[in-house]
Amino acid sequence: LVDGFISTAAALVASRMSPKCKGFMIPATKSAEPAHGLALRELNIGTPLLDWQLRLGEASGAALAIPLVLASVRPLQEMATLAEVLAAGAKKDPEDSKKNGETPASSSGKP
Repeated sequence: LVDGFISTAAALVASRMSPKCKGFMIPATKSAEPAHGLALRELNIGTPLLDWQLRLGEASGAALAIPLVLASVRPLQEMATLAEVLAAGAKKDPEDSKKNGETPASSSGKP
């Protein structure tokens, strides 16, 4: 997470040294410092997650952004793909449906 003006300046230097590193940067906040907006535009890594005009330092914006990043990643890690859902449905034992009192029509979700 790139948080604040100083870390954005460092991220600019890093991106000049190794442009591929930009793919690993997430702008956490946009600070109240006027030069920070210019640096973010030059870095071109997207819109900051938060724009609360913070000037607190000590990575406080990154600490606030961490739950947003985690909440964004979790569905990507845990949600089944359509192919996985269809494969699981194809493997479903018809006897399980009978035990649960489902008919073939009710188990498909259609009336």
